[in-house]
Amino acid sequence: MPARQRIAAVDILRGLAMVLMALDHVRHYFAPTPLEPEDLADPGLGLFFTRWITHFCAPVFVFLAGTSAWLYRDCNGAGNGAGDAELRRFLLSRGTWLVVAEFLLFNPLIPFWLDDMLFAQVIWAIGWSMVALGILLPLGYRVILSLGLLIVFGHNLLDGIDATRLGVAAPLWQFLHEGGAAPLAGGWKFYMAYPVLPWIGVMLLGYAGGKFLTDGSDWRKVARVCGGTAIALFVVLRLTNLHGNPVEFTAGATFANTLMNFINVEKYPPSLLFVLMTLGPALLLLPALESLNGRLAQWLGVFGRVPFFYYLLHFILIFASASAWSFARHGESFWWFKGPAAFPPDYEFSLLTIYVVWALLVVALYPACRWYADFKRRHRNLRWLSYV
Repeated sequence: MPARQRIAAVDILRGLAMVLMALDHVRHYFAPTPLEPEDLADPGLGLFFTRWITHFCAPVFVFLAGTSAWLYRDCNGAGNGAGDAELRRFLLSRGTWLVVAEFLLFNPLIPFWLDDMLFAQVIWAIGWSMVALGILLPLGYRVILSLGLLIVFGHNLLDGIDATRLGVAAPLWQFLHEGGAAPLAGGWKFYMAYPVLPWIGVMLLGYAGGKFLTDGSDWRKVARVCGGTAIALFVVLRLTNLHGNPVEFTAGATFANTLMNFINVEKYPPSLLFVLMTLGPALLLLPALESLNGRLAQWLGVFGRVPFFYYLLHFILIFASASAWSFARHGESFWWFKGPAAFPPDYEFSLLTIYVVWALLVVALYPACRWYADFKRRHRNLRWLSYV
């Protein structure tokens, strides 16, 4: 398709990631339990896979952010210098805005300040990844591709470096790779759930992959080959425990427990196996989405065209509805991320509640997202819209 047009499959895949992301955030607010779904002691298949399927969101979203950067470059004069310069300005400015927005907009909506904490999540990681891509852009395509591969395939070799042994450099290492909480003034903490180095690698690979969408290559074949190779490599590395995840695979007492253990790989930070496990199927799915049409494709495409707006609005709706529900049921609101001790005794887990609220949320989000997508299309001359 013409390079200057939006590629529907990219928007649909991004929209699918956004919808799944809402499922995970609804789970946090509407069905807290003493168990984390990754705790294989007794999670139950339903809870485990409700959490596991949402693992695809962050890698797909970050990868496609890199892909969209390439498409942005192409639409603004690829190959003549102007496209690179315009893209570099956009990446540096929008990346900086996303880092600021993490604390200005999204922290109050969670709200982690109730625990004297600033919380750096996926928007933070995307922002810094955009800044890094903007800085690396003058080095050229081959260097960016090589760095992306080196980071994604090699960063687990750094797992043995412990921030507590680095003295004053500890926060920098937490920022890049280890994550965790760093102390701030006044008893506050700065918790980095998404250390940026692995996510930078994912975005660099997404940018490199965008080239195949615009240079006349059979991108469908490339996506299938890369996706299939990623899945095969995941299986081999997971079975052999050669490399790629800090916790080795061991068989469980039952088939279900063995299966859960096999696909239960590290997300914080995303290990090589986590990236292979999520991006492999996503790349296989991308060509199939090109021919998807009908109402489902329309809804997902709309969500995929306005990801920041969707992300902001879905947090507002989840927090508001969870607060209203807790007041109606218990006469109070509370701090959802404190753990089971913070909840009333009868705040029971319900998998059905998660899915019902999730479905209602997605339906409620669609009209606003469709309006905003149409507004952006009609007002392309308003440059600030590209930041929201």
